[in-house]
Parts: sequence; C-alpha cells; structure tokens
Amino acid sequence: MGSPIDSWEGATAIFTGASSSFSIGVCLLIAIVLTVLPLIDSARHEGEVYKKTADE
Repeated sequence: MGSPIDSWEGATAIFTGASSSFSIGVCLLIAIVLTVLPLIDSARHEGEVYKKTADE
C-alpha cells in the first residue's frame, strides 16, 4: 500500500481562517476572555471564603 503522492513539488498550504485580521482578533479576544474571567471569578470566590473563615 504505497502512497499515491510521488512528489511534494507544488504542494501548498491553505489557511482559511488566518487570512482575515478580524477572525484573528476574535480568536484573540475569546482567548483573553477565557483567561481573565476564571481569574476574576476565583479571586471573588477566595474573597468570600476568606470573609467566612475570618468571621468565625
């Protein structure tokens, strides 16, 4: 079972989503949001837990 490809001459890569700066910006924004929101939520949660344990 050999490969039907005899040569890699003329081979190209097609990046369908990376040609638009808008799509790259959207992906970057999503990555930032998915990084920052858990940090904010965990800081809020830790503050609540600290207040509960400090009051006891």
